[in-house]
Amino acid sequence: MKKWLLAIFFLPLAFVCAGCGTMKMDTAIKFNPDRSGDFQLKMTVDGALVGFVAGEERDESFERWGRVPSARIREYDHDDKHIFEVTIPFQKPTQLKEALGEMGYTVDFQKRSTPFTHYYEASFAYPKEMVKELKSSLDAAEEPNEIFSQAELNNMINSMFSFKASISLPGEIKTTNATVVDGQVASWTQRLQQLDSTKILKVSSQEPNRLGLTVTIGAVLLVSAFVIGGIKKARSPEPPEL
Repeated sequence: MKKWLLAIFFLPLAFVCAGCGTMKMDTAIKFNPDRSGDFQLKMTVDGALVGFVAGEERDESFERWGRVPSARIREYDHDDKHIFEVTIPFQKPTQLKEALGEMGYTVDFQKRSTPFTHYYEASFAYPKEMVKELKSSLDAAEEPNEIFSQAELNNMINSMFSFKASISLPGEIKTTNATVVDGQVASWTQRLQQLDSTKILKVSSQEPNRLGLTVTIGAVLLVSAFVIGGIKKARSPEPPEL
């Protein structure tokens, strides 16, 4: 990835003025109550960046996705944009953890239940190596430049790259460090300069344990019936002796 990113920052002025293009990476994870779910990654590029993603300078990480177990790859062009999609369905969180681990991502999901409530916790982090390379490319762009001021260059780079991650959990979200919460979905949107290899995206939720409540109420009613029946039997007069 570093190779084509570095190339972007040293394009001729005329080419830059024409627009370098943009790259948008959307990552979405959905966890279901039974711990199954799906992972989706969608990278959309346009302008000059298309050549670095789909051309001869294509980064090897795109090919590595094809070797991830159960990953479904789709790549196509639409409205002058090149789109690269990865979908990974999973039955257990450990399957997703192993699959994304191949690419350097960190993901975790926990569920615990009480007779009254289900509790869910999830976390996600971008690959440290990817963030490191992106940051080093950004540092390279901070070298002396006769075309742009540093502020102009930083603004241009920030406008080119966008990273959005979202996690969907069952129930009602209770705690998160997300920037946006919409119903059951927590989302984080970051620009290139905001990426942090140490940042872990976290979210937790909870929902009523309807089965547990039903069983608990049923058990209470059953025990109550036995207790009441025993009390009535104890209070009933004994039949007279013949």
